[in-house]
Amino acid sequence: MLQKKSFSNRVKYRLIKGRVQAHETLEDAIVREVKEEAGISEVKFLRKLWNYLVPLRVGKDVYSEDVTVFLLVTSQIPIRIGRSARKEGILSAYWEDYEKCLKLLKIGHERLVMEKAYKFLRIKYS
Repeated sequence: MLQKKSFSNRVKYRLIKGRVQAHETLEDAIVREVKEEAGISEVKFLRKLWNYLVPLRVGKDVYSEDVTVFLLVTSQIPIRIGRSARKEGILSAYWEDYEKCLKLLKIGHERLVMEKAYKFLRIKYS
């Protein structure tokens, strides 16, 4: 699933992501973010795909943000993005095939996430 987002009057395609709030488990945060950003409330955790660090600059300081990527499945096809997602610049979310995702995603680690998911699914279901 891809999101079409508006960044400084430019459109970019991204994967769903979010942060864990203080009262949440990682799994609770994932379910909340998928519901807020795509309107999907029924998900099944298939596999933890990857964990990596992303540099995060705050003023002159640089921190590392821990990112964990999960592969989820759902039978819920219609996608409805929520109001909070629209406030974050998300224009739409939709299902797309693997090859088109690779073409639309411009951020290297998001392309790598797609490649890892595709490889896992090919092995699991072949």
